[in-house]
Amino acid sequence: MIYTMEEMLEHYVVYRKEVVQKCCIHPDGDAIYFPERDYWIPFDSINSYSNIVRWVMHMTEKNWIDISMIREMIYLACSRHGIDSFSMPPIPLKSLEHWSKDGHDTNS
Repeated sequence: MIYTMEEMLEHYVVYRKEVVQKCCIHPDGDAIYFPERDYWIPFDSINSYSNIVRWVMHMTEKNWIDISMIREMIYLACSRHGIDSFSMPPIPLKSLEHWSKDGHDTNS
């Protein structure tokens, strides 16, 4: 099916409303909030690339989270802290040294 620009915009508005109901800024303004679970992440704990990755890894262990919520969480954290979510730095190979010392293959 081919949509007109107007139809695409309508679908996007509906999608955004659904996402914001699941993941938004806490009413106090100091955290990312998941209202359906009354779960929040303080903005000061998700304030860098590495902290965002840690939280994403943690949240993906939850059986109630979905990809749209993860994307919104990343967007909100990056927006709050002035982080460009499209140019996250690569993981330096040096940080993988401990992994290879434990016998894991870093080339795969």
